[in-house]
Amino acid sequence: MGLRDSPPEFLRGYDDRTYIPPGWSEWYSPGRKNAYDGFDYYLNENGELVPYPPSQDNFFTDVMSRKGVDFIKRASQEDAPFFLFLAPFAPHEPSAAAPRHENLLPDISAPQPPSFNEEDISDKPIDMTRNPLLTEGDIAGIDERYRERVLSMLSVDEMIPELIRTLEESGEIDNTYIIFTSDQGFTLGEHRIVEGKSSLYEEDIVVPFIVRGPEIPQGETVNGMLSSIIDIAPTVSEWAGVVPPPFVDGRSFAPIVKGDTPPPDWRNVLLLEVYAFKGNEVGLFLPNFSASLLPFKLQQEGDIPKSAGLRTLDYSYMEISSGFVELYDLQKDPYQLENLASSTSPEILQKFSDLLHKLEDCKAENCRILDIEIVP
Repeated sequence: MGLRDSPPEFLRGYDDRTYIPPGWSEWYSPGRKNAYDGFDYYLNENGELVPYPPSQDNFFTDVMSRKGVDFIKRASQEDAPFFLFLAPFAPHEPSAAAPRHENLLPDISAPQPPSFNEEDISDKPIDMTRNPLLTEGDIAGIDERYRERVLSMLSVDEMIPELIRTLEESGEIDNTYIIFTSDQGFTLGEHRIVEGKSSLYEEDIVVPFIVRGPEIPQGETVNGMLSSIIDIAPTVSEWAGVVPPPFVDGRSFAPIVKGDTPPPDWRNVLLLEVYAFKGNEVGLFLPNFSASLLPFKLQQEGDIPKSAGLRTLDYSYMEISSGFVELYDLQKDPYQLENLASSTSPEILQKFSDLLHKLEDCKAENCRILDIEIVP
């Protein structure tokens, strides 16, 4: 069963709001109007557009939660295994909170790590160096944005235990794997970026990743490994006892989360990419897009350059298509305050660059051969 936030998110430009992707036995997804606001929208329910007029009972996250609970109750009565993919909007803009949560946490403020309102950004890309220090008004706005995001997640915090309780009551909890993660991080004031998700800095690329299920030890953290969204499909495939198709790039981490020693061919480097687009295409391809979501200010009709990079356990390497390079020692500088590119030998930078471009062009097994290389 798929509970999905927006069909165009997985298939750009597809206008059929009653479309059902192949492979799903049930499909529920916003099909008309704006469910991002939390109220007054239509759902594509297995090919039929169903209205959800504004009312307390129709808050989007709550509706998704109820549909997830209902599916588990029905699926648990069958002998066949089931898979539920549930993707609420929260905390995506406009970060709508359920009315019952709107007045909570009035004094909460955004975290301010060492990278917050970074004092010296002269070693960052030229577009970023134009960003002024954050003002008191900027910081107040960041705090309010953070509060909105937290409040929007409170209904998700209620949804998760409700799903787990349903699994317990149905007798399926001991036979069910649960993955909790997100599609990207979010910058709020770090490196003078008022808000954003389109950089390759740690704030944007690191996401929560939690797994619970049979034989997975409770309360433990797997350290010293690099994993990515591309690893989810092969992992779920292994749990389901099926072989993933040959075009899959990732690896299964199923044995690792149970406590097994990582295999010797586990990756040593991850590829990072942000694709280029034109400033005048923002409204066409990125609905609800705000220029503040970029690490630099959007120029009218300007090209947004492609950026790509490598993340190892020790280093973060980035290239912009304009030629600017960043390199950070994450062991000594976890907040990426000092760009080492200008003081690093050209030979080492070339090793990073060569591997980066090989990984950009690889597929499937070739990627799994390349990403075990160690750099520098």
